[in-house]
Amino acid sequence: MRMILLFIGLLQVASAGFNLKHEVVFDCKMQAVFPKAEHLKQKFANKRAEYKLIESKCDKCPENVTRYIENECGEKLVKVPSAFSRLLWYSAYKNRLIFSGYSQFGIITIVVDKKEFKIIDILLHFALSDEVPMLQSPSGRYLIFKKFYPRMAVSEATSDFIMIYDLEKPSSENRIYGNFCKINDITIENANVGLFFYPENANLEYSKDLPYNTFVENIEKQIYLRSTGWNVDNKVLVVSEKSRTCDYKIIIISEKSNVIKKHVFNLAALKLFDKFGKRIDFDSKKDFFMERVEFVEHEVIIYNGSENPAFYVAKLKVK
Repeated sequence: MRMILLFIGLLQVASAGFNLKHEVVFDCKMQAVFPKAEHLKQKFANKRAEYKLIESKCDKCPENVTRYIENECGEKLVKVPSAFSRLLWYSAYKNRLIFSGYSQFGIITIVVDKKEFKIIDILLHFALSDEVPMLQSPSGRYLIFKKFYPRMAVSEATSDFIMIYDLEKPSSENRIYGNFCKINDITIENANVGLFFYPENANLEYSKDLPYNTFVENIEKQIYLRSTGWNVDNKVLVVSEKSRTCDYKIIIISEKSNVIKKHVFNLAALKLFDKFGKRIDFDSKKDFFMERVEFVEHEVIIYNGSENPAFYVAKLKVK
């Protein structure tokens, strides 16, 4: 019942059919297809967008707005959910196009059949990285993101979860329960999508009414997750975890042979150094904020960007 009440604000009313005119184009620069190397990011950032979001307003009822994804030839490809207000990112994988956009609730990502140009799934979620709204694995097969929860939710419902979506599988196999309801909008049935990746939530009891019930009652297990993005050359994604009791972990997510794996490490157990390169122990009274990550051969170097740092860099060997 609690989760149903939290979703009341998501229910949208479908717009009636009108003669739509007065088109407005939202033209923004974005990352086109996930770059194959870090040094290509600037090149893609400056590339002219191949897709745009256009907005059509009704003459008689200007408050009725319909938005479409349009290609660079001016063709309207697909109508997006009404809450999809700004196109932020897009990518592709085989016969799939993926578009992520801003909404007042969170990030909306739509998966589109490239041949028929119809929506085959809708994801409502939060971004795991500050750089892009959706993290796509180097092979392109997997989408990784943070589970959605209503912004005004109680603290027990706001603990982070990493979710994974496999573009090789149908929508029914990317859900705990049910299937895509084929309604081109945000509803309770299609708001939460994906499978739990971390924490796995193995003890969660699923139900038809509350398929994504994730009330974490224990404050020590309530966590915040953040990543700086994929290192495509090494096919590694580094995620920092902070609990409400200020325990820190590092999650290393890797993709090999189209398989996603994860390894979890306690931050205090890593090799920690001060700004002079001296080995030190973790100081629990100070802070950690993962500012950036570098890879030197088979070693991950994590830089601490907090104002009161417990250490300067942490080093971790990866295979």
